[in-house]
Amino acid sequence: MFQEGWFEVAPGIKLFERHLLTPSPPRARVIVLHGYGDHCARYSWVMEQFQNTGMATYAYDQRGHGRSPGRRGYVARFDELPDDLDIFLKRVTEDSDPSAPLFVFGHSMGGMVLARWASTRQPDVRGLIFSSPFLAFSDEVPAALIALTPYVAALAPWMPVSQVDNSGLSRDPEVQRRTDADPLSYHGKVAAHTAREFHRTIRIIEKEMPRITVPMLVIHGCCDRIVGPSGSKALFEKAGAADKELKLFEDAYHEIYNDLDKERYMQTVIDWISARLQSV
Repeated sequence: MFQEGWFEVAPGIKLFERHLLTPSPPRARVIVLHGYGDHCARYSWVMEQFQNTGMATYAYDQRGHGRSPGRRGYVARFDELPDDLDIFLKRVTEDSDPSAPLFVFGHSMGGMVLARWASTRQPDVRGLIFSSPFLAFSDEVPAALIALTPYVAALAPWMPVSQVDNSGLSRDPEVQRRTDADPLSYHGKVAAHTAREFHRTIRIIEKEMPRITVPMLVIHGCCDRIVGPSGSKALFEKAGAADKELKLFEDAYHEIYNDLDKERYMQTVIDWISARLQSV
């Protein structure tokens, strides 16, 4: 059964959290970071798969997403997000079995948060899982729009500049239908300021990738039209981790955990974590 609650990240700001624990002491703990316009309840199936293999999972809705406060789909200052992860990780560490190794899983924007966090800290975790991380814009986003976004944001930060096409989430039409009908998902356009924060952060992370030294698994769908797979390839090539692995899923779309290959995807993640547990 999922446990739900709230935790404070700043005076007067509490984020929604959701945990799925194991009936017996867990063999691992996994923190789950959702993507842009997303929320943690959409990862229920992922969390259940972890639980089925003896792993406790912990997730939360990031600022402006799901049940957490903030302007919907708006990122005022990106570096607040890895700061929030610091607070959540401390909370999980204090309230759970310290003998169970800790892993962090980040999808899409959650992968961007994870990369920024891992490159600026020396995280005491066993491993990182990057799921379709948002580290490059899709080829479908015009280069001129990317180049002009900082200037548009300076003049009109709230101006909508792009929108996520939910048809690119999964090859399963039911996933798109559920997402379109989900009141907790963000269905609006990306504001110019948010796009500028993403663009700025990607450029910073590109320079900081060699600082990421924690064991890492990077997974991406080759047919992802929402986030460019080139960012995952660059992360794998440039990261300083000695233990790193890149898995590309042919024909898969952006949300591989919701795609037609979702069982194989989850088994890849679980097998990777299990191997790091056995190697200690």
